[in-house]
Formats: sequence, C-alpha cells, structure tokens
Amino acid sequence: MTDLQSESLAPENMSPGRTLAAARTARGLSIEDVAQRLKFAPRQIEALEADNHAALPGAPIVRGMIRGYAKLLGLDAASLVGDLQRRVEPQSMALPQARMDVPFPTGPKKGGRLYLVLSIIVALAVAAVVADWALRTREAAVESRVRAEAAKAAPAAAAQPVEAAPAPAPEAAAAQPEPTAPAQAALLASTGRLEFRFERDSWVEVKDGEGTVLVSALQRAGTTQVFEGKPPFALVVGNSGGVRLRYNDADVPLAPHARSDVARLTLE
Repeated sequence: MTDLQSESLAPENMSPGRTLAAARTARGLSIEDVAQRLKFAPRQIEALEADNHAALPGAPIVRGMIRGYAKLLGLDAASLVGDLQRRVEPQSMALPQARMDVPFPTGPKKGGRLYLVLSIIVALAVAAVVADWALRTREAAVESRVRAEAAKAAPAAAAQPVEAAPAPAPEAAAAQPEPTAPAQAALLASTGRLEFRFERDSWVEVKDGEGTVLVSALQRAGTTQVFEGKPPFALVVGNSGGVRLRYNDADVPLAPHARSDVARLTLE
C-alpha cells in the first residue's frame, strides 16, 4: 500500500494519533517496533496514538514525536503537525503556568525584629562569658606562676648559710706589741718599692726576686703606678725616654740602660 493510499483511507476528521495508529497497523508494525525505532517508550507511543497528550512531556515533544513517527510511516509530517495545532494545542496542550502564591507581609515584621534583638542579646551574653573565662584563666596562670617562683625562692633562702656574728676578741689579745726599730729596718730592707710616672705611653714589665710578674701591660701617659715586692727587680721599660722611675724614694735614670728607647735593668 502506497503512502497516498494510506492517507486516502483515513477520514479527513481523523485525529493525528488515530491517523498514525491506522498507518502503523496498515504497515504491519507493532507499538514495540515503533518505540524501538523512535527511541521512545511503548507507553508514550500508545499515549500519542490515543491523543492522550497529558501523559506526554509537552507540546514541543509531542510535535517532535509526530514528525518522527510520520517520517517512519511515510506520512506528511507537516500536515499532521498542523492538524494537531488546530485540534488539540489551543485547548489541552497549552502548558499550564505554574502559580505560586507566596504571602508577602505588608506590615512591619515584628517577629524579625524580635529575633534580631534576641540574637544580639545572646551574642553579648556569649561574649561576656568568654571574656570572663579568659580573665579567670589569666589570673589563674599568674597565680600559678607566682606560687612557682615562691617555691623556687624558698629552698634557695633556706640553703643560704647564716653568717655567725664574729666572736669578740679577748681583751688580753687586744694590744699587739709594736715592732721594734731593728725589725722595721729589716722589713723595709726585704721589700722594694717602685714608682713609675708616665709622660708617654709605655709598655712595662716588672718581675720581683721570686720571679713573680708584678706587671706586664701598656701604661698610659699621665698616669702613675706603684709596685712593691721582694728585690731584686728585673725591669723592661718601653719608650723609656717618657718614663720617670723612683726606687725606694730615689730617682733611677733609665737612659744609661736604654737601647732603641727600651730600657732593661735590674734593681737590687
């Protein structure tokens, strides 16, 4: 049966769905065959043929299904879509507009203001609690530190020995006998006294009779140094031209002992 013959067999007042169903039957195709070829579910093909457009996704999808179905069966797709628009779309296929009635209050939101006030009060209360906790924590830390420092100081104070008061000297030993004149002379004879007056910077080294180094250092100009010890004294005096020396209150010239302005001498 040709396409023109199948169209002529359908009455002019036949709906697009019934026209498609009649053409499918005339070609010996089942609903499952059409659904597999058009990649739609069988129930959707059944709804299309029954003109149950409410069970289908919407007008654009229905028009696309009719075009594909018509091409599969060799029918005039434009004629069927136009017939669909004339018959069905103005009444049942117009997409209903969703309506959502959302009540919007026209007056002031008393509840919102109350919630805001309560939120501020709660926030202030939480901040006060946190501040009080931080203050108590800091005070506890300071008190703990003070106790630790006191605990460390207590053993140290206990370990320090108490100085005993000096025992009073016995009255019998209060007066020491003064040395006699010969003893003083012998003491002076065993001790030598050196007095340096520096007019210029000078390096001085002095050793006494026992080999003890009394001084070995740079002496600054304008200073005076006195050293005492057991003679003989071995002296090394640098920059000797700017040094004045007295030994046991007697002047000692350094020039005779100087070489390259360094004096080396021994005083008995």
